[in-house]
Amino acid sequence: MLKRRNGFTVIELLTVIAIIGVLAAFLFPVIASSRNNAKKTSCTSNMHQVWTALKMFQQNEGRYPDFIAGPSPAAGVDIKDIPGVDGGRAVSLYPEYIKSEQILYCPMAVKNGMMTEYTRMMTIADPLKGRVPGLRGTANPAYQVYPFSTYDVQNMRNSRQWEAHYSTAWLDPPGNQTAAQFAKVFPDFMRQLRWKSPPEDTVVTWCGYHREYKNAEVRSGSMDLVLFLDGHVQPMPSAKLYDNDLRTLNWSVVWVNAKP
Repeated sequence: MLKRRNGFTVIELLTVIAIIGVLAAFLFPVIASSRNNAKKTSCTSNMHQVWTALKMFQQNEGRYPDFIAGPSPAAGVDIKDIPGVDGGRAVSLYPEYIKSEQILYCPMAVKNGMMTEYTRMMTIADPLKGRVPGLRGTANPAYQVYPFSTYDVQNMRNSRQWEAHYSTAWLDPPGNQTAAQFAKVFPDFMRQLRWKSPPEDTVVTWCGYHREYKNAEVRSGSMDLVLFLDGHVQPMPSAKLYDNDLRTLNWSVVWVNAKP
């Protein structure tokens, strides 16, 4: 008479574990991809809300803001305490036109950025390597304090570079030419928010936290999300915005290359 067997043999257990492992290998990338796509959708929604606030600001003030999130009076100040004004002059979308600080930064920031608190201010010396976008005609025209990881400035863990993504002015005309003269030979000069009525294909800001790297270089097929002045958000090749040789953004041509 055969004895009744209780439980599983070692071989059966190993077989079940192997099957689970194979299934997990297929499912985990799918789940991760779904999460990343959901975060891209959320980031796109944030950018649309930034655009709506930008247009409201422009209608009320007759100009575009100096910042999206705004400068901080000192490093370490919580983003909720930013006034959004300087000397009685509105300078940013937050907090008057954008009420929630969650709209100010991409949900991918913690994953692809430097692991730190993203709703506090940090001082950075020179995000544009020589040109700090700031207020003009004020006592402090060159603000150097920005919120971590907002659509103003982003810090990539892979490249270890500060990337300024929002500025009203990216380029000045040569010293021997007026703005009108320079615009005739370089039409993209008008694609800046410094003007009252820039063209609709002007870049407002973009998000690099969806960028994919291999070591310190951008992967082929990697995309950044770019917000244009007409309100649409378009994925664009990261290679157009990032220089693998220099391992940094090509500041001088990024807003020229980013076109619908």
